[in-house]
Amino acid sequence: MSIVRTVQPLLNKAMYFDGMNAYISIPDSPSLNPRTSITIALWVYQARRNPYDWTFLVAKAGWGSYHIISEDRWPSNQVGFTVRVRGTDYRLRISKAIGSYWSFLAFTYDGFTGEQKTYFNGYIDTSASRTPGFIDTVAGSLYITGAKSYYFCGYMAQILIYKDRVLNEQEIRSLMNNPNNPIRDSLVLWLDARACDTSKNICYDLSGNNNHGTMYNVQIVTLSNPVRVGGSL
Repeated sequence: MSIVRTVQPLLNKAMYFDGMNAYISIPDSPSLNPRTSITIALWVYQARRNPYDWTFLVAKAGWGSYHIISEDRWPSNQVGFTVRVRGTDYRLRISKAIGSYWSFLAFTYDGFTGEQKTYFNGYIDTSASRTPGFIDTVAGSLYITGAKSYYFCGYMAQILIYKDRVLNEQEIRSLMNNPNNPIRDSLVLWLDARACDTSKNICYDLSGNNNHGTMYNVQIVTLSNPVRVGGSL
């Protein structure tokens, strides 16, 4: 299906996941299997913490190539980003906490240098130097929460994935400040609540790569306030 882009209002819708059985599944495709590097960015608002040790936000093939989890067992409710390189999982946590307010999170890994970084609300938060190596390819669907039945309870407004490209801090802030016009180069997934159709249970991929997601029990909520850092619903 060809997506026609029109002038959009401010980011004023979100995908709501109930923490029990709501998730989005996107079929495996070459575009979702980066090798040299990756950048992932998303807007997230946690409604409540779950009783699990962690809940998935984004996961390629479950515990596969890469995933982002909310570590609910931590008192500060940190979010960790894991990338698998040569069979080794490298996890890096954001030091700040997410909660019942909008946060813009971003994560990068550079296979040439081994540098792994997290960003919180547009600014670098943590970094680690790994042994350089390319990302393992693990076959399987990409899940927006729900992988291995670890369900997130809360809202996501937009999810962006870049294949084989590391965005810098200035570019990360550009994504945060311009949700209607994200950087297009190497963008392989652009899920936006405003492009989700509950009548068909489809969330359309606006990147042009046809990585459309099937929604299971996901609600699309129109917000009283546009999404912004620290904002409420």
